[in-house]
This record gives sequence, C-alpha cells and structure tokens, in this order.
Amino acid sequence: MKKLAKQAILSVAGSTIRYRRSLQYWEKYEIITKLVYFDDKSFYVEQKFVSLKDNFTSAVAYVKVSVRKISPLEILKQLENLPEEELKMDCPDYIRSWIDFNDKSSNSLKADKKN
Repeated sequence: MKKLAKQAILSVAGSTIRYRRSLQYWEKYEIITKLVYFDDKSFYVEQKFVSLKDNFTSAVAYVKVSVRKISPLEILKQLENLPEEELKMDCPDYIRSWIDFNDKSSNSLKADKKN
C-alpha cells in the first residue's frame, strides 16, 4: 500500500449531483459510495445520500476521479489482489452518457477559448 500511495496522484476531474428531495434539518442519512466504472485514466464513482428514516435516495452524485502516474487498473490490482480479467467492468449507459456530456462540454469550452 505504501508503494501505491507514492505512485498514484488522484484528483476530482468532474462531478454532478442530482437532488431528489431535501434532507430535513438533523435528519440522519448515510452516503453509499460505489465504484461504477473505470477506464485507462479515471475512476467513476457514484455516491447516494440515503435517508435512514425511509431509505429514500435524496441525492445522487457522480464523480470522475482522474489518476496520474499509475493506471486505475494497477491500483485495483494492488488493492483487490485479483487478476485483471476479474476487475474489468462494463460502463453503464447513464455513466457513458455523462462521460459524453462532459466531453462535449469540454470541447465547447475549448472552442470558445479560441474566439
């Protein structure tokens, strides 16, 4: 793990949060974090804010975590101690759409910068 900590540089490269219902003042909730996909450069994480009162998902956040100096796959191989083929995951459609949206947004901003 020390080797991994020295090699990897992780940073938030994008995020979107969708609010479905407000949490009340002092309402207890939990955040459920799940790795939903990874590619050659990034992890894609889903975080659900779930009310403990009625188990309703009040908000959901999607976070792109960019990785430098080592690949996401190498990090998972070290953490999970599993063969590469067991770590592969398909990209869910909603994450693919979110990635595409962010790419189009970035391209639009780059085009604006040239003007």
